[in-house]
Amino acid sequence: MTLEGAREIGSAEDPLKMAEEYGGMMAQFTASDAVRSGAALRRVMLGEGQLPLVELREILEEHGFDGPWVVDVRDLPAGAAEHAAGVIRRMLGNG
Repeated sequence: MTLEGAREIGSAEDPLKMAEEYGGMMAQFTASDAVRSGAALRRVMLGEGQLPLVELREILEEHGFDGPWVVDVRDLPAGAAEHAAGVIRRMLGNG
């Protein structure tokens, strides 16, 4: 099972609730962020949208998730991958 941040936001699902429910069964987490307003969804750089990364990491750790964090930067400007790497390093306390 894979959890994808932007998809959960786009479908009006709560990423934290999904992580709580399925965290122990997940194979990977796709770190993508978005802002949802009504029916409109706008993908944004990781850490700049509605994805609660720190809380999500804590829940996944509590459920024993040890799979990869995959960064999805499709449709984002140049530098999005480097930006996302910095966000994740800071979140994990490595930068």
